[in-house]
Amino acid sequence: MLGIHPTGGRETPPASPRAPTEAINEGKLDSPKSEGEKPVRKHSFRLSFKRRTGAVEGGGGRSGKGGGAPDSTPPPTLNNAVPARFIRATSVRSKTLNPKWNEKFRFDIDDISTDRLHLDIWDHDDETSVLEAVSSLNKVRGVKGLGRFFKEIAQSTRAGNNDDFLGCVNITLKDLPSTGMENWYSLMGRSNRSNVQGRIKLRLWLSTREDRGLSEEDPWTEVTQHAHLISIFISHELRLHAGNSESWPGDLSQEALTILHQHAIQGDITEVQQALCQWVAHARRHLSAPLNYSLLHQLLIDLDRLWAEGLSIEEEQLLADTFNIFVQHCTEAIRKMRYHFPSNDRAALSRLDFLLRCLALACEMEAFKTVCPFEPDVRSEVSSVLKKGTRDWYRILDRGEDVNTSLDEEEELERMNVVVTLCNADLLDAVQCYHRLFDQNLELQFFPLVYRQLERLVNDDAAQLFEKIPCEGDVQGTLEGLSARMLATGQSSEALPEALTVSPSLFDLFLSLQEFYKYGEQLPDKRPECSNVCYTWFVPLLDRWMAIAKYRVLRRVLKAVEKETVATGTEDGMIKYHTSAVDVVTAFEHVKSFWKLLYWSDVSTSSAFLSKVVDVLTCGAILYADCVQHRLYHQLSTNRVVDPSEKICIALNDLDHVHRSWESALHDLDLESSEPLSQFMVESESQFSQRFGLILQNIIEKLRPGLGKKMFHLAWSPDSLPASEALYPLLQYLDAQLTCLIHKLLKRSSLRVLSALWDVVLLELTTQSFSEDLPASQVENVTGFHRRLYDALVLLRGYFSAGGLGLSEAELKSPRYFETEKLLQLQTATTENLLDQWYRDRLTEQEKMETTPYGILYVRAYFHHDSLTVEVIRARDIIPLDPNGFSDPFVQLELLPERVFPHCRMQQTQVQKRTLNPEFDEYFEFSVRKEQCRCPNGMILFTVMDHDVLTANDFAGEALLPLSLIPGSGSASTVDNFHGLKPFDLPLSFVSSSKDHFPPLSSDSILLKALEQRSLDRSAQEFVKRQKARMETTGNTWN
Repeated sequence: MLGIHPTGGRETPPASPRAPTEAINEGKLDSPKSEGEKPVRKHSFRLSFKRRTGAVEGGGGRSGKGGGAPDSTPPPTLNNAVPARFIRATSVRSKTLNPKWNEKFRFDIDDISTDRLHLDIWDHDDETSVLEAVSSLNKVRGVKGLGRFFKEIAQSTRAGNNDDFLGCVNITLKDLPSTGMENWYSLMGRSNRSNVQGRIKLRLWLSTREDRGLSEEDPWTEVTQHAHLISIFISHELRLHAGNSESWPGDLSQEALTILHQHAIQGDITEVQQALCQWVAHARRHLSAPLNYSLLHQLLIDLDRLWAEGLSIEEEQLLADTFNIFVQHCTEAIRKMRYHFPSNDRAALSRLDFLLRCLALACEMEAFKTVCPFEPDVRSEVSSVLKKGTRDWYRILDRGEDVNTSLDEEEELERMNVVVTLCNADLLDAVQCYHRLFDQNLELQFFPLVYRQLERLVNDDAAQLFEKIPCEGDVQGTLEGLSARMLATGQSSEALPEALTVSPSLFDLFLSLQEFYKYGEQLPDKRPECSNVCYTWFVPLLDRWMAIAKYRVLRRVLKAVEKETVATGTEDGMIKYHTSAVDVVTAFEHVKSFWKLLYWSDVSTSSAFLSKVVDVLTCGAILYADCVQHRLYHQLSTNRVVDPSEKICIALNDLDHVHRSWESALHDLDLESSEPLSQFMVESESQFSQRFGLILQNIIEKLRPGLGKKMFHLAWSPDSLPASEALYPLLQYLDAQLTCLIHKLLKRSSLRVLSALWDVVLLELTTQSFSEDLPASQVENVTGFHRRLYDALVLLRGYFSAGGLGLSEAELKSPRYFETEKLLQLQTATTENLLDQWYRDRLTEQEKMETTPYGILYVRAYFHHDSLTVEVIRARDIIPLDPNGFSDPFVQLELLPERVFPHCRMQQTQVQKRTLNPEFDEYFEFSVRKEQCRCPNGMILFTVMDHDVLTANDFAGEALLPLSLIPGSGSASTVDNFHGLKPFDLPLSFVSSSKDHFPPLSSDSILLKALEQRSLDRSAQEFVKRQKARMETTGNTWN
């Protein structure tokens, strides 16, 4: 219960007889008044509204905050009348120690300086409760009835001898500020013996209203007046503001704030109504004079914070109308956002940010949901206006300044290129600026929405444009014919006629469209087929572009060679080249940049076009190499050149310039991922190497005679002269020649010269090694002669390496180097080692044979008790060596090497007449020890011969069987017969002397040549004689 407790006025007169003092003390009202005296309203509180007797001043009833504390001064005992409208009661909160009411009460105040607010808290009884007693307040009739009413309240508090009083609060009203107050107040008891605890939170404010005969709860007139006042003050402030309306911070003068505050008090306008008025006034003003959206956003925040249901229908309708108008205004601004909020204006982007924040906040506000329950979703509205705004903006771009002017093909291309370029700029702004703002505030995917609108529009316009572009006849065939003619004749053609060219605007449009469709790759549900449309339009045009590029590159190569001059690449002027090389390199860079700029990512056609780019570069490079070679040949053939080496060096530098550019371009194109193109690159590199070799051949021919003389001096030096001293004249000669050349060459060209010279040196060493006219002093010491050459090879390898400045290790160890090294190593070996190597090579070849063109020999063998037993079983499919188509074969058996088995003579089988599949079934025994059988090179040589009566026997093939494979020879187990032994099937092989099977630098030819040079070694000469005889009898000639 709560009510107003007046503390001023006169003393109450003595009670009349009809109203005894006891009745007054019990809360009854004394109705008579003194004659001639103006009646004054007095209030008498007993029990519930009785001050705490003997209370200590200042105790228990003050809040923890400032003004408006409850008054602990005991009020005087008043025995006066109390109108019922001064007392109010809240609803009951059941079963709680922390009740929440949130109820509002209004009291009329007579004297603000003396009146107090008194509040009691009671516990509700289920029988006759205080609330029931108070509910009978409307039944009170007269003064006596009011006294009885307070008596009933007092009796209800003593029912059942239960003290239901929970505490009270007294608040002096004169301390309330004009802005109102909200505080926690501690509860006080009725006496010092009262056991009271707890606090209550109250919000108090004062207001004045004119009595117009209207409901006290309907301040509609005051609300409209308040909003109008705010509008007047806003207009005044905008007139005084120096800048535009958007820069006004929203601050009102202190006088305006005072007036608004006073008006709100007088009109009893609540805080939420004041927030409503502020929003309505600013939102309306925003329609005519745009205000700062951050100010509007703050007003929405205040309205949302103070919002509570309970506004009148008129107020809610006013708020709904304002919301609708504001949302429409914002969506219209978003539709034209490219004009109102440009991406390069930070202030404009800030305004857009707060505009979107306003819309986002409106979506979530309870006020908006309450007053606009059936309005469309704000996000849907924004999405719709974004689509429409994008379409409108594109139509303005596409329409241009004059829609009635007809454009030709070139102008149409330029116009479309401008439109697509502006769309790309718009999409860039969408990605970098707008998308983040819409996503953060409205959770709206701005970029995908805008891109899909522009994609449809661009696709339609581009498709219509390319339908208008005419397709001429076989333009590409004509261009390829012109290029082929230049490659064949080496003569340049005239410039292309205009009908065969392609407009540069098409290329610009392709780049713009390609950039446009790249934005589509950022979509979460990107569609590759959309970007493929772009490539479909340009495939025929790119074919023509490639043909034009090839023609222009070839023509530029020939024109550059025609107009070339000599230039120097260093300050000292030693390294020279022609300007034509620079021109060709520039042309290659243009082609490479053109392809990189295209960024043709269509998988179905990219490989084909990449191969055409490679063809353009390669044809241009090969054509230039042919021109350089032809120019050098013409210069050297005139016999007027004083120093041919300078011309050769310039030609090498020219070719090196172009070759490096060609390699770099192909490397940048990443050809390794395409196997066909990689193979094409290998073939092209081979063509370059061939042309380099032809130019280097001029240098080698010049150096070869002097190099041969110095190498001969090395070979014929006395045995007493060390190899390093014998090599000195050759190194001096090489120094003199290379110093003159290398200073005139680029790095890679100088390395090519070194490589070519290294091959010549190796060839000369090989020639000297194979010399048949050895010095007389070297005939008895053949191995020493070749050891000198081998030592020279090691020294020369270090010379050409030059401590890492010359040829690399991989370049030094070329195939010819390994052949020369192996040759000299074999020639320095002993005769026995050479013979062992010969048969090891034969065995290796036999094991690698996959076919048996000369037949198969089947044998068995075992070792037992110092005896090697061999069974020759049969042979199959031996070659026919007689005119009748057959052979008379027999088999010879030898144990190798002879030095290990000196006492084991050769044995042979019987001759089998007229057959190619002889059956021998013969056994042979050799007396050997197990230690002999364990020799690493131990083996049995089976030689199949064709028996002739009048002439020498013919060689039909041979096979080898290592002793390590024979049972009993290498293991601890013993075998004493052939039972259970599996036969060996040995393929027969030939040692051919033809060049196809026996090249001059093969291991076999080197071995025989090394053995043949040892004229004083009987075993070597016999072996060579036998091998040659076998080759000659089979119709082969050994060279």
